[in-house]
Amino acid sequence: MKKGIDVSSHNGYVNWYDVKNRGYEFALIRCGFGDDYYYQDDKQYLNNVNECERLGIPYGVYLYSYALNMNQSNSEVNHVLRLIKNLGQNFKLGVWLDMEDGDNYKENNGMPSNETLVNICYNFCDRIEKEGYYSGIYANLNWLQTKLNNNKLNRFDKWVAQWADKCTYDKKYSIWQYTNNEYIDNKRFDGDYLVNKFWNDQSEKIDVIYQVYTNRWLPNIENYNNVNINGYAGLYGQAISGIRANLTKGNIYYKVHIKNDKWLGEIKNREKEFGYGDDYAGILGKPFDGLMVRVDVGKVRYRVHIKNGKWLPWVDGYNENDFINGYAGIFGYEIDGVQISCF
Repeated sequence: MKKGIDVSSHNGYVNWYDVKNRGYEFALIRCGFGDDYYYQDDKQYLNNVNECERLGIPYGVYLYSYALNMNQSNSEVNHVLRLIKNLGQNFKLGVWLDMEDGDNYKENNGMPSNETLVNICYNFCDRIEKEGYYSGIYANLNWLQTKLNNNKLNRFDKWVAQWADKCTYDKKYSIWQYTNNEYIDNKRFDGDYLVNKFWNDQSEKIDVIYQVYTNRWLPNIENYNNVNINGYAGLYGQAISGIRANLTKGNIYYKVHIKNDKWLGEIKNREKEFGYGDDYAGILGKPFDGLMVRVDVGKVRYRVHIKNGKWLPWVDGYNENDFINGYAGIFGYEIDGVQISCF
């Protein structure tokens, strides 16, 4: 596991050269707190970002939430979006909502119900995702197991705060804040472990190449290192009935659900098993309404566009029985656009 730190203006000026020199490999940087006011931007945010860019330290950003209702939640989303425009190439660990009550603000101003807290988290992550960024939720173990323990949030990643010898959270998470007593040059920081990789080293970059069939096979689309280069695969208004894909490194597996029918068998890359069979998923001429994708190297996320509708949320699961994060699509609704991203 990679080891890093999370920082805010409370840490003052950070000597990032020393941080890197001591073996810390990533950072989570607070961009601000609460509603979208300039005076609530973190005073060290730009300096921390610029230093991580200069020294090649991968980083993500987070916002401390004070939202008590959905209007304030929307303002917090706008706050983040304003501050993450035009970040550099080392912005690799996504955007996180810090959901806690460390200063008792929520408690003193009418603690929202668990349902409202869940909806605030969902709204933040969903809107951030729709802007094309990876998003997740930071909270301590108790909040995750009580206030935020809702299947609605399962599809979003977690950054778990549990100051202990091991993390005992039993759902998916990628970052574990294991201590608040990490010392660098006599300055105290929170220490974090990166449990799942968010990026690949230069020699490990993964490109997914995929194409779909409408009334013909459309050109290949490439998604490189979690960046959508060529838009999406498909043509709005034309139902998709076939898809095929491969990676530049490792294997990709995928399957589709035929509209008003069933899930078809899994396809690996663009290979024909034992020299025969199909090198694509689907039955040409029969639209599909569900898609599942998994990889054995790095991570994958994917989403679909409903014909005459909209883009559905990103998912990263692979489970026929999980309609929230196990597959992309809504049974009965034809798909006319696909995006797949590996990182």
